[in-house]
Amino acid sequence: MPTGGLFTGAGDLKTHDEQAVFGGTAGQPYDPNYHQAADGLANVNQDFLGINGKASAYAIGHLAWDTSIVNGSGSGNSGVPAKASSFGYAAAV
Repeated sequence: MPTGGLFTGAGDLKTHDEQAVFGGTAGQPYDPNYHQAADGLANVNQDFLGINGKASAYAIGHLAWDTSIVNGSGSGNSGVPAKASSFGYAAAV
């Protein structure tokens, strides 16, 4: 099953090149609150939340109408639901 997501850099460290462009401190986490006690809505960047929300909505809307980007085109029975037994599982009745 294809999966994906939007990366915000939460667990990574800022590089020297990024420090030169964006400021901050190289070698420090992009988000020092990530998975910490202080991680909450009070320290969410609202601009980036809006950008990621729009990106998520676009991707979901696009894939709702056209899955060829992950499934390829012209393969399978487009529009026909798969049966559970197709995947090696007995269908629940």
